[in-house]
Amino acid sequence: MSLSNVTAGGDISVTANINMATRRATAVVHTVRTDSDADEAFVGRTDELTTVLDLLDAASVVAVAGLPGVGKSALAQAAARTAVARGWFPGRVLLTDLHGYDPDEAVSPAQLWAPLLRGLGVAAEQVPASESEQATVYHQLLDHLSDAGRPVLLVLDNVADPRQAEMVLPRGPGPHRVLITSRDTLGELPRTHWVDLDVLDPPAAVQLLAVAVAVRLPHDERVAADPAAADRLMRLCGGLPLAVRIVAALAADEPDRPLSELADELADEKHRLAALDYGPRWAVRAAFDLSHRRLDQPQARLFRLLAAVPGTDVSLAVAAAVTDRPPPAVRAGLRALCRAHLLTPQPTHPGKPGRWGMHDLIRLYAQGHLDRQERATGFARILAYYGHTADLAGQRFIALPGQQVPYGFDTAREAMGWVLDERAGLVATVVQAADTHPDDAIRLASNLAPVLHRTRALEDLVTIATAAVQASHLATHTIFAPVAWNNLGNALQEVRRFDDAIAAHERARDLHAEVGDRRGEAQAWNNLGLALRKVRRFDEAIITHAHARDLLAETGDRHSEAQASNNLGNALRQARRFDDAIAAHTHARDLLTEIGDRHGEGQAWGSLGQTLQDVHRFDDAITAHERAIDLFAETGDRHSEAMARQHLGIAYAVLDHRDLARHVWLSAIDLYIQAGDDEAASEVQRWLEELDG
Repeated sequence: MSLSNVTAGGDISVTANINMATRRATAVVHTVRTDSDADEAFVGRTDELTTVLDLLDAASVVAVAGLPGVGKSALAQAAARTAVARGWFPGRVLLTDLHGYDPDEAVSPAQLWAPLLRGLGVAAEQVPASESEQATVYHQLLDHLSDAGRPVLLVLDNVADPRQAEMVLPRGPGPHRVLITSRDTLGELPRTHWVDLDVLDPPAAVQLLAVAVAVRLPHDERVAADPAAADRLMRLCGGLPLAVRIVAALAADEPDRPLSELADELADEKHRLAALDYGPRWAVRAAFDLSHRRLDQPQARLFRLLAAVPGTDVSLAVAAAVTDRPPPAVRAGLRALCRAHLLTPQPTHPGKPGRWGMHDLIRLYAQGHLDRQERATGFARILAYYGHTADLAGQRFIALPGQQVPYGFDTAREAMGWVLDERAGLVATVVQAADTHPDDAIRLASNLAPVLHRTRALEDLVTIATAAVQASHLATHTIFAPVAWNNLGNALQEVRRFDDAIAAHERARDLHAEVGDRRGEAQAWNNLGLALRKVRRFDEAIITHAHARDLLAETGDRHSEAQASNNLGNALRQARRFDDAIAAHTHARDLLTEIGDRHGEGQAWGSLGQTLQDVHRFDDAITAHERAIDLFAETGDRHSEAMARQHLGIAYAVLDHRDLARHVWLSAIDLYIQAGDDEAASEVQRWLEELDG
């Protein structure tokens, strides 16, 4: 066998002993040319296309990986067309779909040699009969093209197994390039540079929808006419290009159907995957099926059970809890699901444990494979894990110095960090448990409330408090209902729904009284006083706080008595009874200092500082605010520290210490932003502008 010269048409002829009697290729190899049909709906991938082209300029093998339907093939084909247009591969650009994820159509290397040879210009009658000869001629041909300065680009689409690609990769370094697409990160492939393809962001997804509809209906204006519905549709599709194209096809089939109506159909999670179906070969569920069937039994079980976890992502501890498996085994499963792009590692801060998330449509798909018993068991495990750990975190977070608490978290900051890391899952678990596990839902909500309040996660605070009240109607213990109502009142105060908060605290007060819980009743009185102050009912608030203080003193709860005394001082200050207010704040401060509640002591110092300012004792007020700032910084309460700095700045400004006022207000703005209170930050910013004006 020998290689002959290059023919005038640019093909290379091959002579060899052949036997075509029994040969039949099952792979189809396409030659990509400048006149190849372009994908009119290829949009939103400019950066990714640039990345792939840059890698093709430098690396022998480039692979694009991503979840099913994310647009890997479209990106690879666009890169191939661009490479042809730029004249990078005069030896030819060949594209073949290896159908690696379809067991009925998967192409083996043995089935690929002959079509590749023909694609490279070898006449059919010159293709060797045996696979080994075909492989030899293929690599000889690539070497010949390399020597002739005619590099080749080979695009291998839908590679599921490294063995599908390994044998056809060019041998050693050289000018030839291979571009692979796969749903899996095939780490075994040599000399391969990987590009992970993500879903489209909402604007790019809307652009794809508009273009895809316009391909069939050039004058359709529904996307432009109703951008809100288009954006909602794309968010329901999760930016997955396959889902977006299916929605575009469905919209084009019914040109008179409003996009909002289609969005309403997709909003039903139970039927969303069924709706994203445009035939047997163009359906989201079918695309996911091909990846799911490749999982082994432990991986498939992990995949299913992760979908039983409420929230948006999971930690290793949560994954181990829901599967009831040891963390090392679970970590191996998580890695496997990530390689299959059925799970995605989530960004975390340095030093934080890893987290993993599922695309929304993949989560719905996985949930569809859960039977009722498996779903219930998985959720019960998560509820038990979250309930136990949140109880430890809650006890540590509110513990006073020297107070013994169960082992679990070493510091309040560590406890707070765990709640914030798991916040989405914790909140979703409370909501889900409200109807089925009411006692557990209320306990979990009560343990989370102090951290969510401290960190200003107010929307979540209202969500869990509302769910707890809902659960209280089904609770088995009478004490749960007043606790839930009291926590709801506190949450409603934070979002300025004061009338609703007053009603909630009055309900809590009455329920505590009914069950004979005097300490709980006193705390409800205290919280009611806070809400009354917010609506400027100061005289009522004074009476309410005083009653709470006295009840708490009777019960021997000195800590809560101190808090009520401080709140009484604030009400007295607002009623302009400054001497009484100073006495109440001082009593609270001394009690809290004696008890060792550093955060509560900071609150008392801050309140005292504001009252001292009102009576023009600015030097004393500055001392009080500085002490409050130190204590809030020590306990990690950024929002309260910002408030203390805001009030300190007022004292400096009154004394005409402009530079000092500017300095503390700038730091207050930064802290408010960190705490998520943009409104307060804007208020201080206006003060700064007035100061400089």
